[in-house]
Amino acid sequence: MTTRLMQLSMQPLTLTGTLYLASDIHLGPSIMRTNQAFYRFLKEAEAKADALILPGDIFNVWFGDDVALRNPQPWLAEALEAFRACAKKIPVHFIHGNRDFLIGQQLCQYLGVQLLPAETLIRSDAGLLYICHGDEFCIDDVRYMALRRKLRNPRIQALFLSLPRTVRQAIARYARSMSQRSQRKVAAAKQNQGAKIAQGSTRSHAQDLVANKQDMTEADSRHLQTDLQSTTPVDDVNDDVNKAAHRQGDISDDITNLYYDVNEPAIEQALRAVQAKLGELPALMIHGHTHKPALHRLPTLGIPRIVLPDWDLDHVPQQPRAGFLKIEKKSVSLLPWENDTITPIYLSL
Repeated sequence: MTTRLMQLSMQPLTLTGTLYLASDIHLGPSIMRTNQAFYRFLKEAEAKADALILPGDIFNVWFGDDVALRNPQPWLAEALEAFRACAKKIPVHFIHGNRDFLIGQQLCQYLGVQLLPAETLIRSDAGLLYICHGDEFCIDDVRYMALRRKLRNPRIQALFLSLPRTVRQAIARYARSMSQRSQRKVAAAKQNQGAKIAQGSTRSHAQDLVANKQDMTEADSRHLQTDLQSTTPVDDVNDDVNKAAHRQGDISDDITNLYYDVNEPAIEQALRAVQAKLGELPALMIHGHTHKPALHRLPTLGIPRIVLPDWDLDHVPQQPRAGFLKIEKKSVSLLPWENDTITPIYLSL
């Protein structure tokens, strides 16, 4: 826990007025409906918000600022311009996610946005906010957390980003092949799950995965889907990698989300550390990552924990998912964006 808490700045950033938050948009070349909906959301934020905070997985994959800013593909050029336009009107803040943790200062300076610590404190009109992507609290997934620590090591990242472009392309092709292999395993596991349900079996799919080592475990899925692809370059092969990642996400999200959620005792430990340093507890804890939008209350502290929705208007167009959090002085609202599949949540303060 000590290593993880080092990513938290104990000096709150003050942001007043109306705040918008959105995460897990997963911008990429194969989700044009989602991309365009998000660009319209940025326009809305420009007009109605005083600041915008994006807590991670803004992009589906990110492989280094230098590659992205040199002759970006049309979809990426459009995304960068949308961020630049928004940042000229209101303050825009990025937080790393598990897919785009290689976003660096070069990109942020180009866009005019501020890169915040992985775990950030915001002093708002609604009180003290604790904001992060959320994967840092999925500590029950031991294998994922071990890999996460390695991938977030600054020395490893610096070494990786120093690799020649051709080497990065080779890694991207390898990531794509592993994604396709993972996709086949998950599809088979999902088919087995459906067969068990059809047969009226009382044995859970989770038990089946534990019993059969050849099936794909949740940790395997995260290892392949989340972390290998989070180091995929935004270059000539990025289109294929993004499409593979999104195809796999369709199949695996339903399965992986059955297993590891955030660990609430770990969250409460982090909030108590804030209290020890600042003399006060955060009024709200906000994260994304799990794709399970909801309002929870931490079991011991009773502090509201708000989970942001993911964005996907492409894979199942008749059931679009997109939403954002609106924070004002006396209220917090979790709202859908251009869809009616997310139930609004309102919290009075």
